Amino acid sequence: MAEASSDASLADDVRRHDYDRYLCALFAPAHRRPALVALLALNLELGRIRERVGEPMLGRVRLTWWRETVDGVFEGPPRRHPVARALAEAVARHPISREVLEGMIDAREQEFAGREFPSFEALDRFASGTSGALQRACLAVLGVDDAPEAAAAADHVGTALALIDLVRGVPHHARAGRTCLPRDALAEAALGTDDLIHPEGRARLAPVVEAIVDGASRHVRWARDLRRDVPPESLPALLPAVLVDAYARDLRRSGYDPFALGGESGRLRRQLRLVRARLRKRY
Repeated sequence: MAEASSDASLADDVRRHDYDRYLCALFAPAHRRPALVALLALNLELGRIRERVGEPMLGRVRLTWWRETVDGVFEGPPRRHPVARALAEAVARHPISREVLEGMIDAREQEFAGREFPSFEALDRFASGTSGALQRACLAVLGVDDAPEAAAAADHVGTALALIDLVRGVPHHARAGRTCLPRDALAEAALGTDDLIHPEGRARLAPVVEAIVDGASRHVRWARDLRRDVPPESLPALLPAVLVDAYARDLRRSGYDPFALGGESGRLRRQLRLVRARLRKRY
């Protein structure tokens, strides 16, 4: 009963804080969902480090802790942590790559590298190394092995979702006095972090946001170019592409102003979009 309660608590945490990926995981076969939730929970924990730790050295210490946790997951015994235990169970049941999980942790180092993302290329690499790697790990849980096209498509979809999420998170980050936007693009628009919370600064933000949204949409197109060679079992890992489309449309309609977006409204529409895509077996 304690293990069942822990699993439910982990799933509830993912549902509350990463609703989009949680929704997509629900389209996987029931016996594969706990492992997907474990991977999403790891990603959530890694993403929280930057939110909770301001000092770079402390952030790196936390990343080291997670590297050691992954060591225990694969070599045993796992740490007495709900995510570690869930990951150990997932690894025991599915061929999840240790290198991919370690890569997810390594990619987070960029968040503690001082200037974070000096360029769009750096931001794109970060999105691929974190969210792209996560979607590739999900393929192993879904039973998709030795399918390079599926891996490439999953990487593109994960990268696209991360880019869109970073843009949607601009208001939250700005209020916290930081930004995840490329520094070179901000400099070209004569924007500092403090400018983002003022209307006159927001007016200059649109070209920066537009470039990132266009980048996310390109990744989705590249993923769809591979559709003919992607096994149908991959679909739950690729469904976030449908949500990227929807968020990109919202941002374009807002004039590329993330401050003009609604909060968590539209959950039912997201669910319906995913159901429709699942029925059509498209992403």
